[in-house]
Parts: sequence; C-alpha cells; structure tokens
Amino acid sequence: MAQTPPNIVMMIIDDADRKMFDYVPGIKSAIADQGATVSTYLFNQPLCAPSRASVLRGQYEHNTGVNVNEDAFATFVARGGEDSNLATWLHAGGYTTALIGKYINGYPDAPGVPQTHVPPGWDYWFGLFGDAYKSYNYHANDNGTIVTYGRNREDYATDVLTGKALDFLASDQAAGPFFLMLTPMLPHGPAIPAPEYDEEFTGITYPRGAANPAFNEADVSDKPLYVSQLNRFGAPRMSLIDESYRKKLRCMQSVQEMVDAVVLALGSRLENTYVIFTSDNGFHMGEHRLGYGTFPGGKNTMYEEDISVPLWIRGPGITPGTTLNQLIGNVDLAPTICEAAGVTPGIPVDGRSFLPLAHGTSVPWRTSYLISRGGNRAFAGIRSQDSYVFAEFAELRKDEVPGEYYNLVPDPHQLNNGYTKLSKTNLAKLRNRVKAYQRCAGSTCRVADSS
Repeated sequence: MAQTPPNIVMMIIDDADRKMFDYVPGIKSAIADQGATVSTYLFNQPLCAPSRASVLRGQYEHNTGVNVNEDAFATFVARGGEDSNLATWLHAGGYTTALIGKYINGYPDAPGVPQTHVPPGWDYWFGLFGDAYKSYNYHANDNGTIVTYGRNREDYATDVLTGKALDFLASDQAAGPFFLMLTPMLPHGPAIPAPEYDEEFTGITYPRGAANPAFNEADVSDKPLYVSQLNRFGAPRMSLIDESYRKKLRCMQSVQEMVDAVVLALGSRLENTYVIFTSDNGFHMGEHRLGYGTFPGGKNTMYEEDISVPLWIRGPGITPGTTLNQLIGNVDLAPTICEAAGVTPGIPVDGRSFLPLAHGTSVPWRTSYLISRGGNRAFAGIRSQDSYVFAEFAELRKDEVPGEYYNLVPDPHQLNNGYTKLSKTNLAKLRNRVKAYQRCAGSTCRVADSS
C-alpha cells in the first residue's frame, strides 16, 4: 500500500511539436508505458506565458489576465498570480516545493521586484533568466543568489537543470512529500543542442506530403488573411524548416537524458510519486504555410499542431498502458495535482481533476474546451471532443472570412474551412457556447464545458 501523501514531479518542456515525441522513446517508456497517455491534451492559449499561468492557477487566460508573453510576469504579479497558485497551495498543505528552470516569461522584470525574487510558496528555487534560450551565457536565481553561467560544456542549461533537480531529490528537503516542477527551455528556438548531438538526425526532414498534407498547404484561400496571403514555401524555406526540426530533435535528446536521470534518482520513491511530462504548447513548422518569417511564428494559432500535444502521467493507482481519450487541458493540471496531494486550491479553479479518470473511474467530463489568443489577431473558440474546432477573430480586415470551422473527423489536417457553410442556427449556437466560456469563472466554466 502506497504511503500518503504522494510526491509529485511535473516536467514541462518548451515548444514541443507532437511529432517530436516519436524521437524520445525513452521518455515514453519511462512515463507513458508505466502509466497513462492523455491523447488529447489541450492548451487554452498555445503560448508560453499564458499556458504557464493557466497551469499554475488552474484558470483560463481571461481569468489569469496573462494573454500575451510581453510583460507577462509583471501582469502575473499585478493580478495576484503569485499570491495564490499551485506552489502556495501545496506549500500550505505540507509539501516542500521546488521550481527548477523557466517560470513566467519576463521573470524577474516587474515593478518593485528584485532579481533575487523568489516567488511565494517555493521552498527551493532555481529560476532561469537572461539569454537562457540559447543554453549558454545566462543567469539564474539560485535560492536568492544570482549566478552566471558561461559558454563551457558544463554550462549547458538543460544539463545544469538536471543537476539541480538531482541535488534537490538527494537533499533532506525531498525526504517528505515534495512537488518538483522541472521546466527546461528546450526545444524552444534557437534550439541549440548539446555538442555530442550535433550530427544526429542528419537525414531527417520535417513530415510533409501524405504524412502531413497541411505542410505548405496547396490552397489556403479559405483561411483568414494572415494565412491566405502567404506564398507557398520554396526549397530554401523548406531547407530552413528541416534544419530547425533536426536541431529540435537533437535538443530533445538532452531532455530525454533529464527524464531518465530524474526517474532513476526517484528509485523506490516512484511507487509513491506521480510523474507528469508534457509541453507548454504545441508548435507548427510549416503547416498551412505558417513557419519561418510568418505571423504568428510557430504557435498561438487554433490549428491542432499548436493546441494539442500528448501528456504522460504515471503514479499510484494508474494502470500501465492506460489511454485517456477525454479532452484534458492545461487548466486541469493544478486541480489534478491538488487532488493527488489532498490539498484544496486557494481560488475557484476553471479546470477539473482528471485523477479519477487516470485511476480508471468514470466521472462526468467536458465535451469541449476553450481555445483563445490575446493580443494581435485575438480569437476565441472551442475544440470539441473529436469532432470540430471553431474560432472567430475579434477584429476583421476587409473582405476577410470572420472565423474558421473544421470537422476533424473527415478533415483532421484542417484543410477545408467550413465556416461560411455553417447555418445561422449552428453559428449562433457556437457563438453562444464561446460567450459562455468567455464569461465563466470557477464552477460556471464546468457548466460551459458540458453545455
């Protein structure tokens, strides 16, 4: 019989395309094969800072207030995000909490916040800042002390984070129930791999053709202007995409080493530890002609490549090889972790715990999930259970289609925008569902989920 409460380790990587997961079989064997795969894990807003705020607060972005990356940390602080979140709830519930890696974009730059700032609720803190995306020549706040890393091999950021995680797991702080949030910046661009992987995957190209018909899509005339005005890629652009993909795959090998090391360090504690692995958002690399030099970069669209990646979880009571086909989203992580820990969230959360589902218990569940984007070309819509995705833009350009609608059963690659074919009745129903989501908070979000 497992002791209670359990330990919890959550690893969130940065900008992972679903396709990359095939190249890290060690992560799948260490976590998914020993537990459950969430086949459709969704992001309310597929962008770094909004997603991370939703993970920490269990809220959609309209309730966290973080809907762009710019000044995200300052917004999170100003909106009270640091005062009540997953870390403070678990800390108050008797857990030792540790964050190692990336926090909220913009950290620690906020009015009145020093570089030595350790957010409330965290007992062990190693927060990256500076130019850490480049894996070298960056800074970190090491439990209130600023340290600088250079360009030597031992300064490679992901390996440094792995070492810090192992130090924490070997310390007295990890003797009782602990929550470790480990967040490397890979494979986010510029995606600089460790030197030993520089020559790996040289023959790999980004999936295209029959394997990925959305790549360099032939006809985008039915899509919004930011897509329909794009030219098809030529050979130089496709070569850049292929090389970027190879670099990201090389970076993922260091992530796999990190996972292997953490799982090995947990040892016998694995029997009483939930281990979660996923990304902060998905990523497109040429689907629908969106890629290098296009808006909105590699993420933050309503397309499947951006809004969904797998989530893997193992732990007490989860049968190895389980697959969860329900719509589970990033607002669900905080309530799930709280239920596992026996802790009550300190705010009304918009998500719900999927722990019963992981344990094989049937519980009422949502039929849709809110998707959105703030800032430039803001949109709001819903992704339904296995059938459709719908969104409308807040501001329209002249002669632009107002939104997008895809039936994912016959059109999983979202090639045919059916928005203009929606009946007035169906369009009104969809709009009302989206409006209910946009007004929701706490329990009313769960009503909107199932309407």
